Amino acid sequence: MLSLDFTLVVELLLFLLFLWGTNRAVLRPLLRTMDARQLRMEQDRAGAEAAARRAAELDAVYDRRLAAIHREAAGRVREGRARAAAERRRRMEELHREAEARVAAEAAAMDALTAQGRARFPELVPGLADEMARRIGPGGRRP
Repeated sequence: MLSLDFTLVVELLLFLLFLWGTNRAVLRPLLRTMDARQLRMEQDRAGAEAAARRAAELDAVYDRRLAAIHREAAGRVREGRARAAAERRRRMEELHREAEARVAAEAAAMDALTAQGRARFPELVPGLADEMARRIGPGGRRP
């Protein structure tokens, strides 16, 4: 059986005093620290999520700008290629005209030379027959 005596009451009072002191000196500061830590963690988590959202937004902006730059660069490349092709065609046409002019000039020179040869042909025919006869020799054999 349990008897209530003075020692038990004193021990109970001392234990309650100990709990009250421990609560004031240890548990309350510890709980305040834990609450502050929890609050900081939630704030940091919210900040991290906001930073992640901002990073995703910036990444999307970066991707859009990069795509625009790539489109612009591709357009410039196409324009440059088109200009180069047009310049190449123009230069080839120019060279073709120059070549045709040279061919025409050479043809005209050859026509003039041929006309000169034809003009001299009547003079050469009598001597040509004699020369052929001399080279072939009598009886159609070469000497």
